[in-house]
Amino acid sequence: MNNISVVTACMNRNDNLKKALESWVSISSLYEIIIVDWNSDINVYEDIKELIKGHNVKVFRVTGVKEWVLTTAFNLGFQKATGESVLKLDADIILQNSFFQHHTLLDGIFFSGNGKSADDDNQRYLNGIFYSKKTDIELVNGYNEYIRIYGYDDDDLYKRLIHQGLIKKEINKNLVYHIPHEKRHHLQSQFIELIDIPDRKVSWIKNLTNQYLVDNYYRWEKDSKKVTYQESEKDGYFELSPIDFEISAPDECHVKEAKEVALRMALSGNENLNENLIADFSSEDIFNLYKFLYNDDFIGDVSFIKQLRSLFRKINNRRVYLWKENKVLKEEK
Repeated sequence: MNNISVVTACMNRNDNLKKALESWVSISSLYEIIIVDWNSDINVYEDIKELIKGHNVKVFRVTGVKEWVLTTAFNLGFQKATGESVLKLDADIILQNSFFQHHTLLDGIFFSGNGKSADDDNQRYLNGIFYSKKTDIELVNGYNEYIRIYGYDDDDLYKRLIHQGLIKKEINKNLVYHIPHEKRHHLQSQFIELIDIPDRKVSWIKNLTNQYLVDNYYRWEKDSKKVTYQESEKDGYFELSPIDFEISAPDECHVKEAKEVALRMALSGNENLNENLIADFSSEDIFNLYKFLYNDDFIGDVSFIKQLRSLFRKINNRRVYLWKENKVLKEEK
């Protein structure tokens, strides 16, 4: 095992990072560990400097950013990596010592997680792990920086690698472990409307939203422009400030359109609903209907309740059954 860089990035995940980092630094044959600190409230380097003493760990702290953007943060990490191969890990992934013995990286292949083959909800979060040659990451220009919220970022990258002729192999999920935690989405305000919805339901909507944006407006090309930075060296780490952070920001009109399309697609998948039944719902009502289904505390205003009663009548003259997790809501005529 030669010249392998572990690359991670995080914002306000210091506790999980320290747990994960203990497993990474124990693999003595790793070439280097690159950490992008995306303006965490507590300086990551100051928090981990005792843990990383004697190890080749480099910390790059980005200042002046308010919200977590995975694609941009990890692209910076890839650029700073000097190893021939890169293992991309989220900051909440514990790595077994024998990982590399079971994943031989040959030319023309890459390894990744696969959420679809997960044995439980926690393993779904292994989808974002991937291991590839750095030159292959450079070949497709890294992550799509037009994707500014969670979801579809990894799948988009994997599709572009496969399009270049690489073969995708699945990682051994018994050799990695995701540290469970909730509120994965609270570092991003773009879906503030769904703040009280369970993580897995928000993830689904964000995934559909980003896929729509990429398919219709924002494909990532080899010459697409990434965010650039001003960089200075501090005592033990590097500090960077974005020069052109908005260069890859998608148009708000496109984002609004994609959100509504994603919600309508998700709602149409409900066994009691279809596209025609909710065709007259406004964008606000679509958000409210999703919250009604997946947030036990949400009721809605008078206008929404009126829309809801109309929907009930369309589905059935007497009553409708809308599954709200394991509960059944009944609305009498």
